[in-house]
Amino acid sequence: KARCKNGIDVPMVASTEAAYLAAFLDGEGSVISTRPMRNGAKTHTFKLEFYNSCLVVLEIMRGWCGNVGNLRKSVEETARWKAQYTWTISSYPAAAMLKQLISFMIVKKEAAQAALVIFDELAEQRKPSAPPRGRRRHDG
Repeated sequence: KARCKNGIDVPMVASTEAAYLAAFLDGEGSVISTRPMRNGAKTHTFKLEFYNSCLVVLEIMRGWCGNVGNLRKSVEETARWKAQYTWTISSYPAAAMLKQLISFMIVKKEAAQAALVIFDELAEQRKPSAPPRGRRRHDG
């Protein structure tokens, strides 16, 4: 298991499941990454989304990944269309999962690599800096 900064464990997925997940993400998913805005906003989005009308397949895949992320109905069923479901993995768990899948990806591999670079750069910037050494505050 990979322990993420936020304390969520992301299990190492077997290579056969990782290949299946990568292919699914390539065809029926999205790698979503946005940088913080230049106006100083610190918002950063990083997530993986898997979409399908078959809830069972998303539940199975989520189970392979230790039930990380959220699974929800994203589109209600109509007379013309089936219901649509979305499985979303965000932030550190998404990065940990994508690092396991990326070697199997084809279609979205380049975009996934770029997204991970952005995520890792921003994660490095968020690390707290060490307090200055040798200085003491004196009151009085």
